[in-house]
This record gives sequence, structure tokens and C-alpha cells, in this order.
Amino acid sequence: LLSLYYNICNIISNDISAGNFILYIIFAWVPSQFYNIIGIGAPFLHFNDKFSGSINYRTGIHYPIGKSFDISGDIGYQHINTFKNKDKSKGIARRMYSLQARLNAEYIINPQWSILASGGYETTRWYSQSHTYRKGLLAEGGIAYTL
Repeated sequence: LLSLYYNICNIISNDISAGNFILYIIFAWVPSQFYNIIGIGAPFLHFNDKFSGSINYRTGIHYPIGKSFDISGDIGYQHINTFKNKDKSKGIARRMYSLQARLNAEYIINPQWSILASGGYETTRWYSQSHTYRKGLLAEGGIAYTL
């Protein structure tokens, strides 16, 4: 299953960003309702910054609640490369990682289109030091198109 997700709004610890695309490859085992997701996304930072991107992996479980509504929960790891946005004064390293836990709700419009909302917790840290870039509650909303 291949899905293109457009994150309309992402709020993490009062840091609001919008408009990143994520391409997800979803591996789901239907009878058990477990899933694994590998994703590639850009930009990680804001649009006014230079290019940044991320690769992520999430694993979780989902439950259908009716014909067109699903709920799910997952945990994930994200590798972040900020490329030329490294700025020690802002706490931005060239490479960082993030650990996340999420609860998700999905409204399925038709087999190709759905609307998603997520809430959870995230901590983003430097690889090279014991330094936290940001941590806190996260909220996301977006649309997905399944190919």
C-alpha cells in the first residue's frame, strides 16, 4: 500500500509548521490489524528555511470503527537531516532523531482519499550530544491519497 500524505498543520510544543509532504509505504497484516510504516518527508523545518527532510518508521495497531472510520495508535522513530540549516544558536544540528507516540483518527472518504488527525508526544534530540531540540505534545492534521 503506497500513500501520499500532506500534513496541513503540525503543532509541537507551540512550534507550528505546515505543508510538508510525506510518502508512506504501509505494510499491513489485515487479520491481526498490525501495521508498519516507512516514510520519507520534506521539509522537516519551515518553508522559509533551506531544504530539510526526514525518514521515519512507525509501527502500530488499528481498529476499524464502522464503515468509514478507523482509530489507531503507534510508536515511531524519525531520522532528520537539516542539511545546510545547521545553527547551534537555535539548537538545530545537522542530523537529529525523534521518538514519537501517537493516537490517530482517520475518516475514510472513499478508497483513495481520507482525512487524518493525530495527537501524541515527541522528543527530538541531537545524535552527537545529549541535547534536546524540542519535546512536547504534538497535534497533526492532514489528508491522504492512497495509490
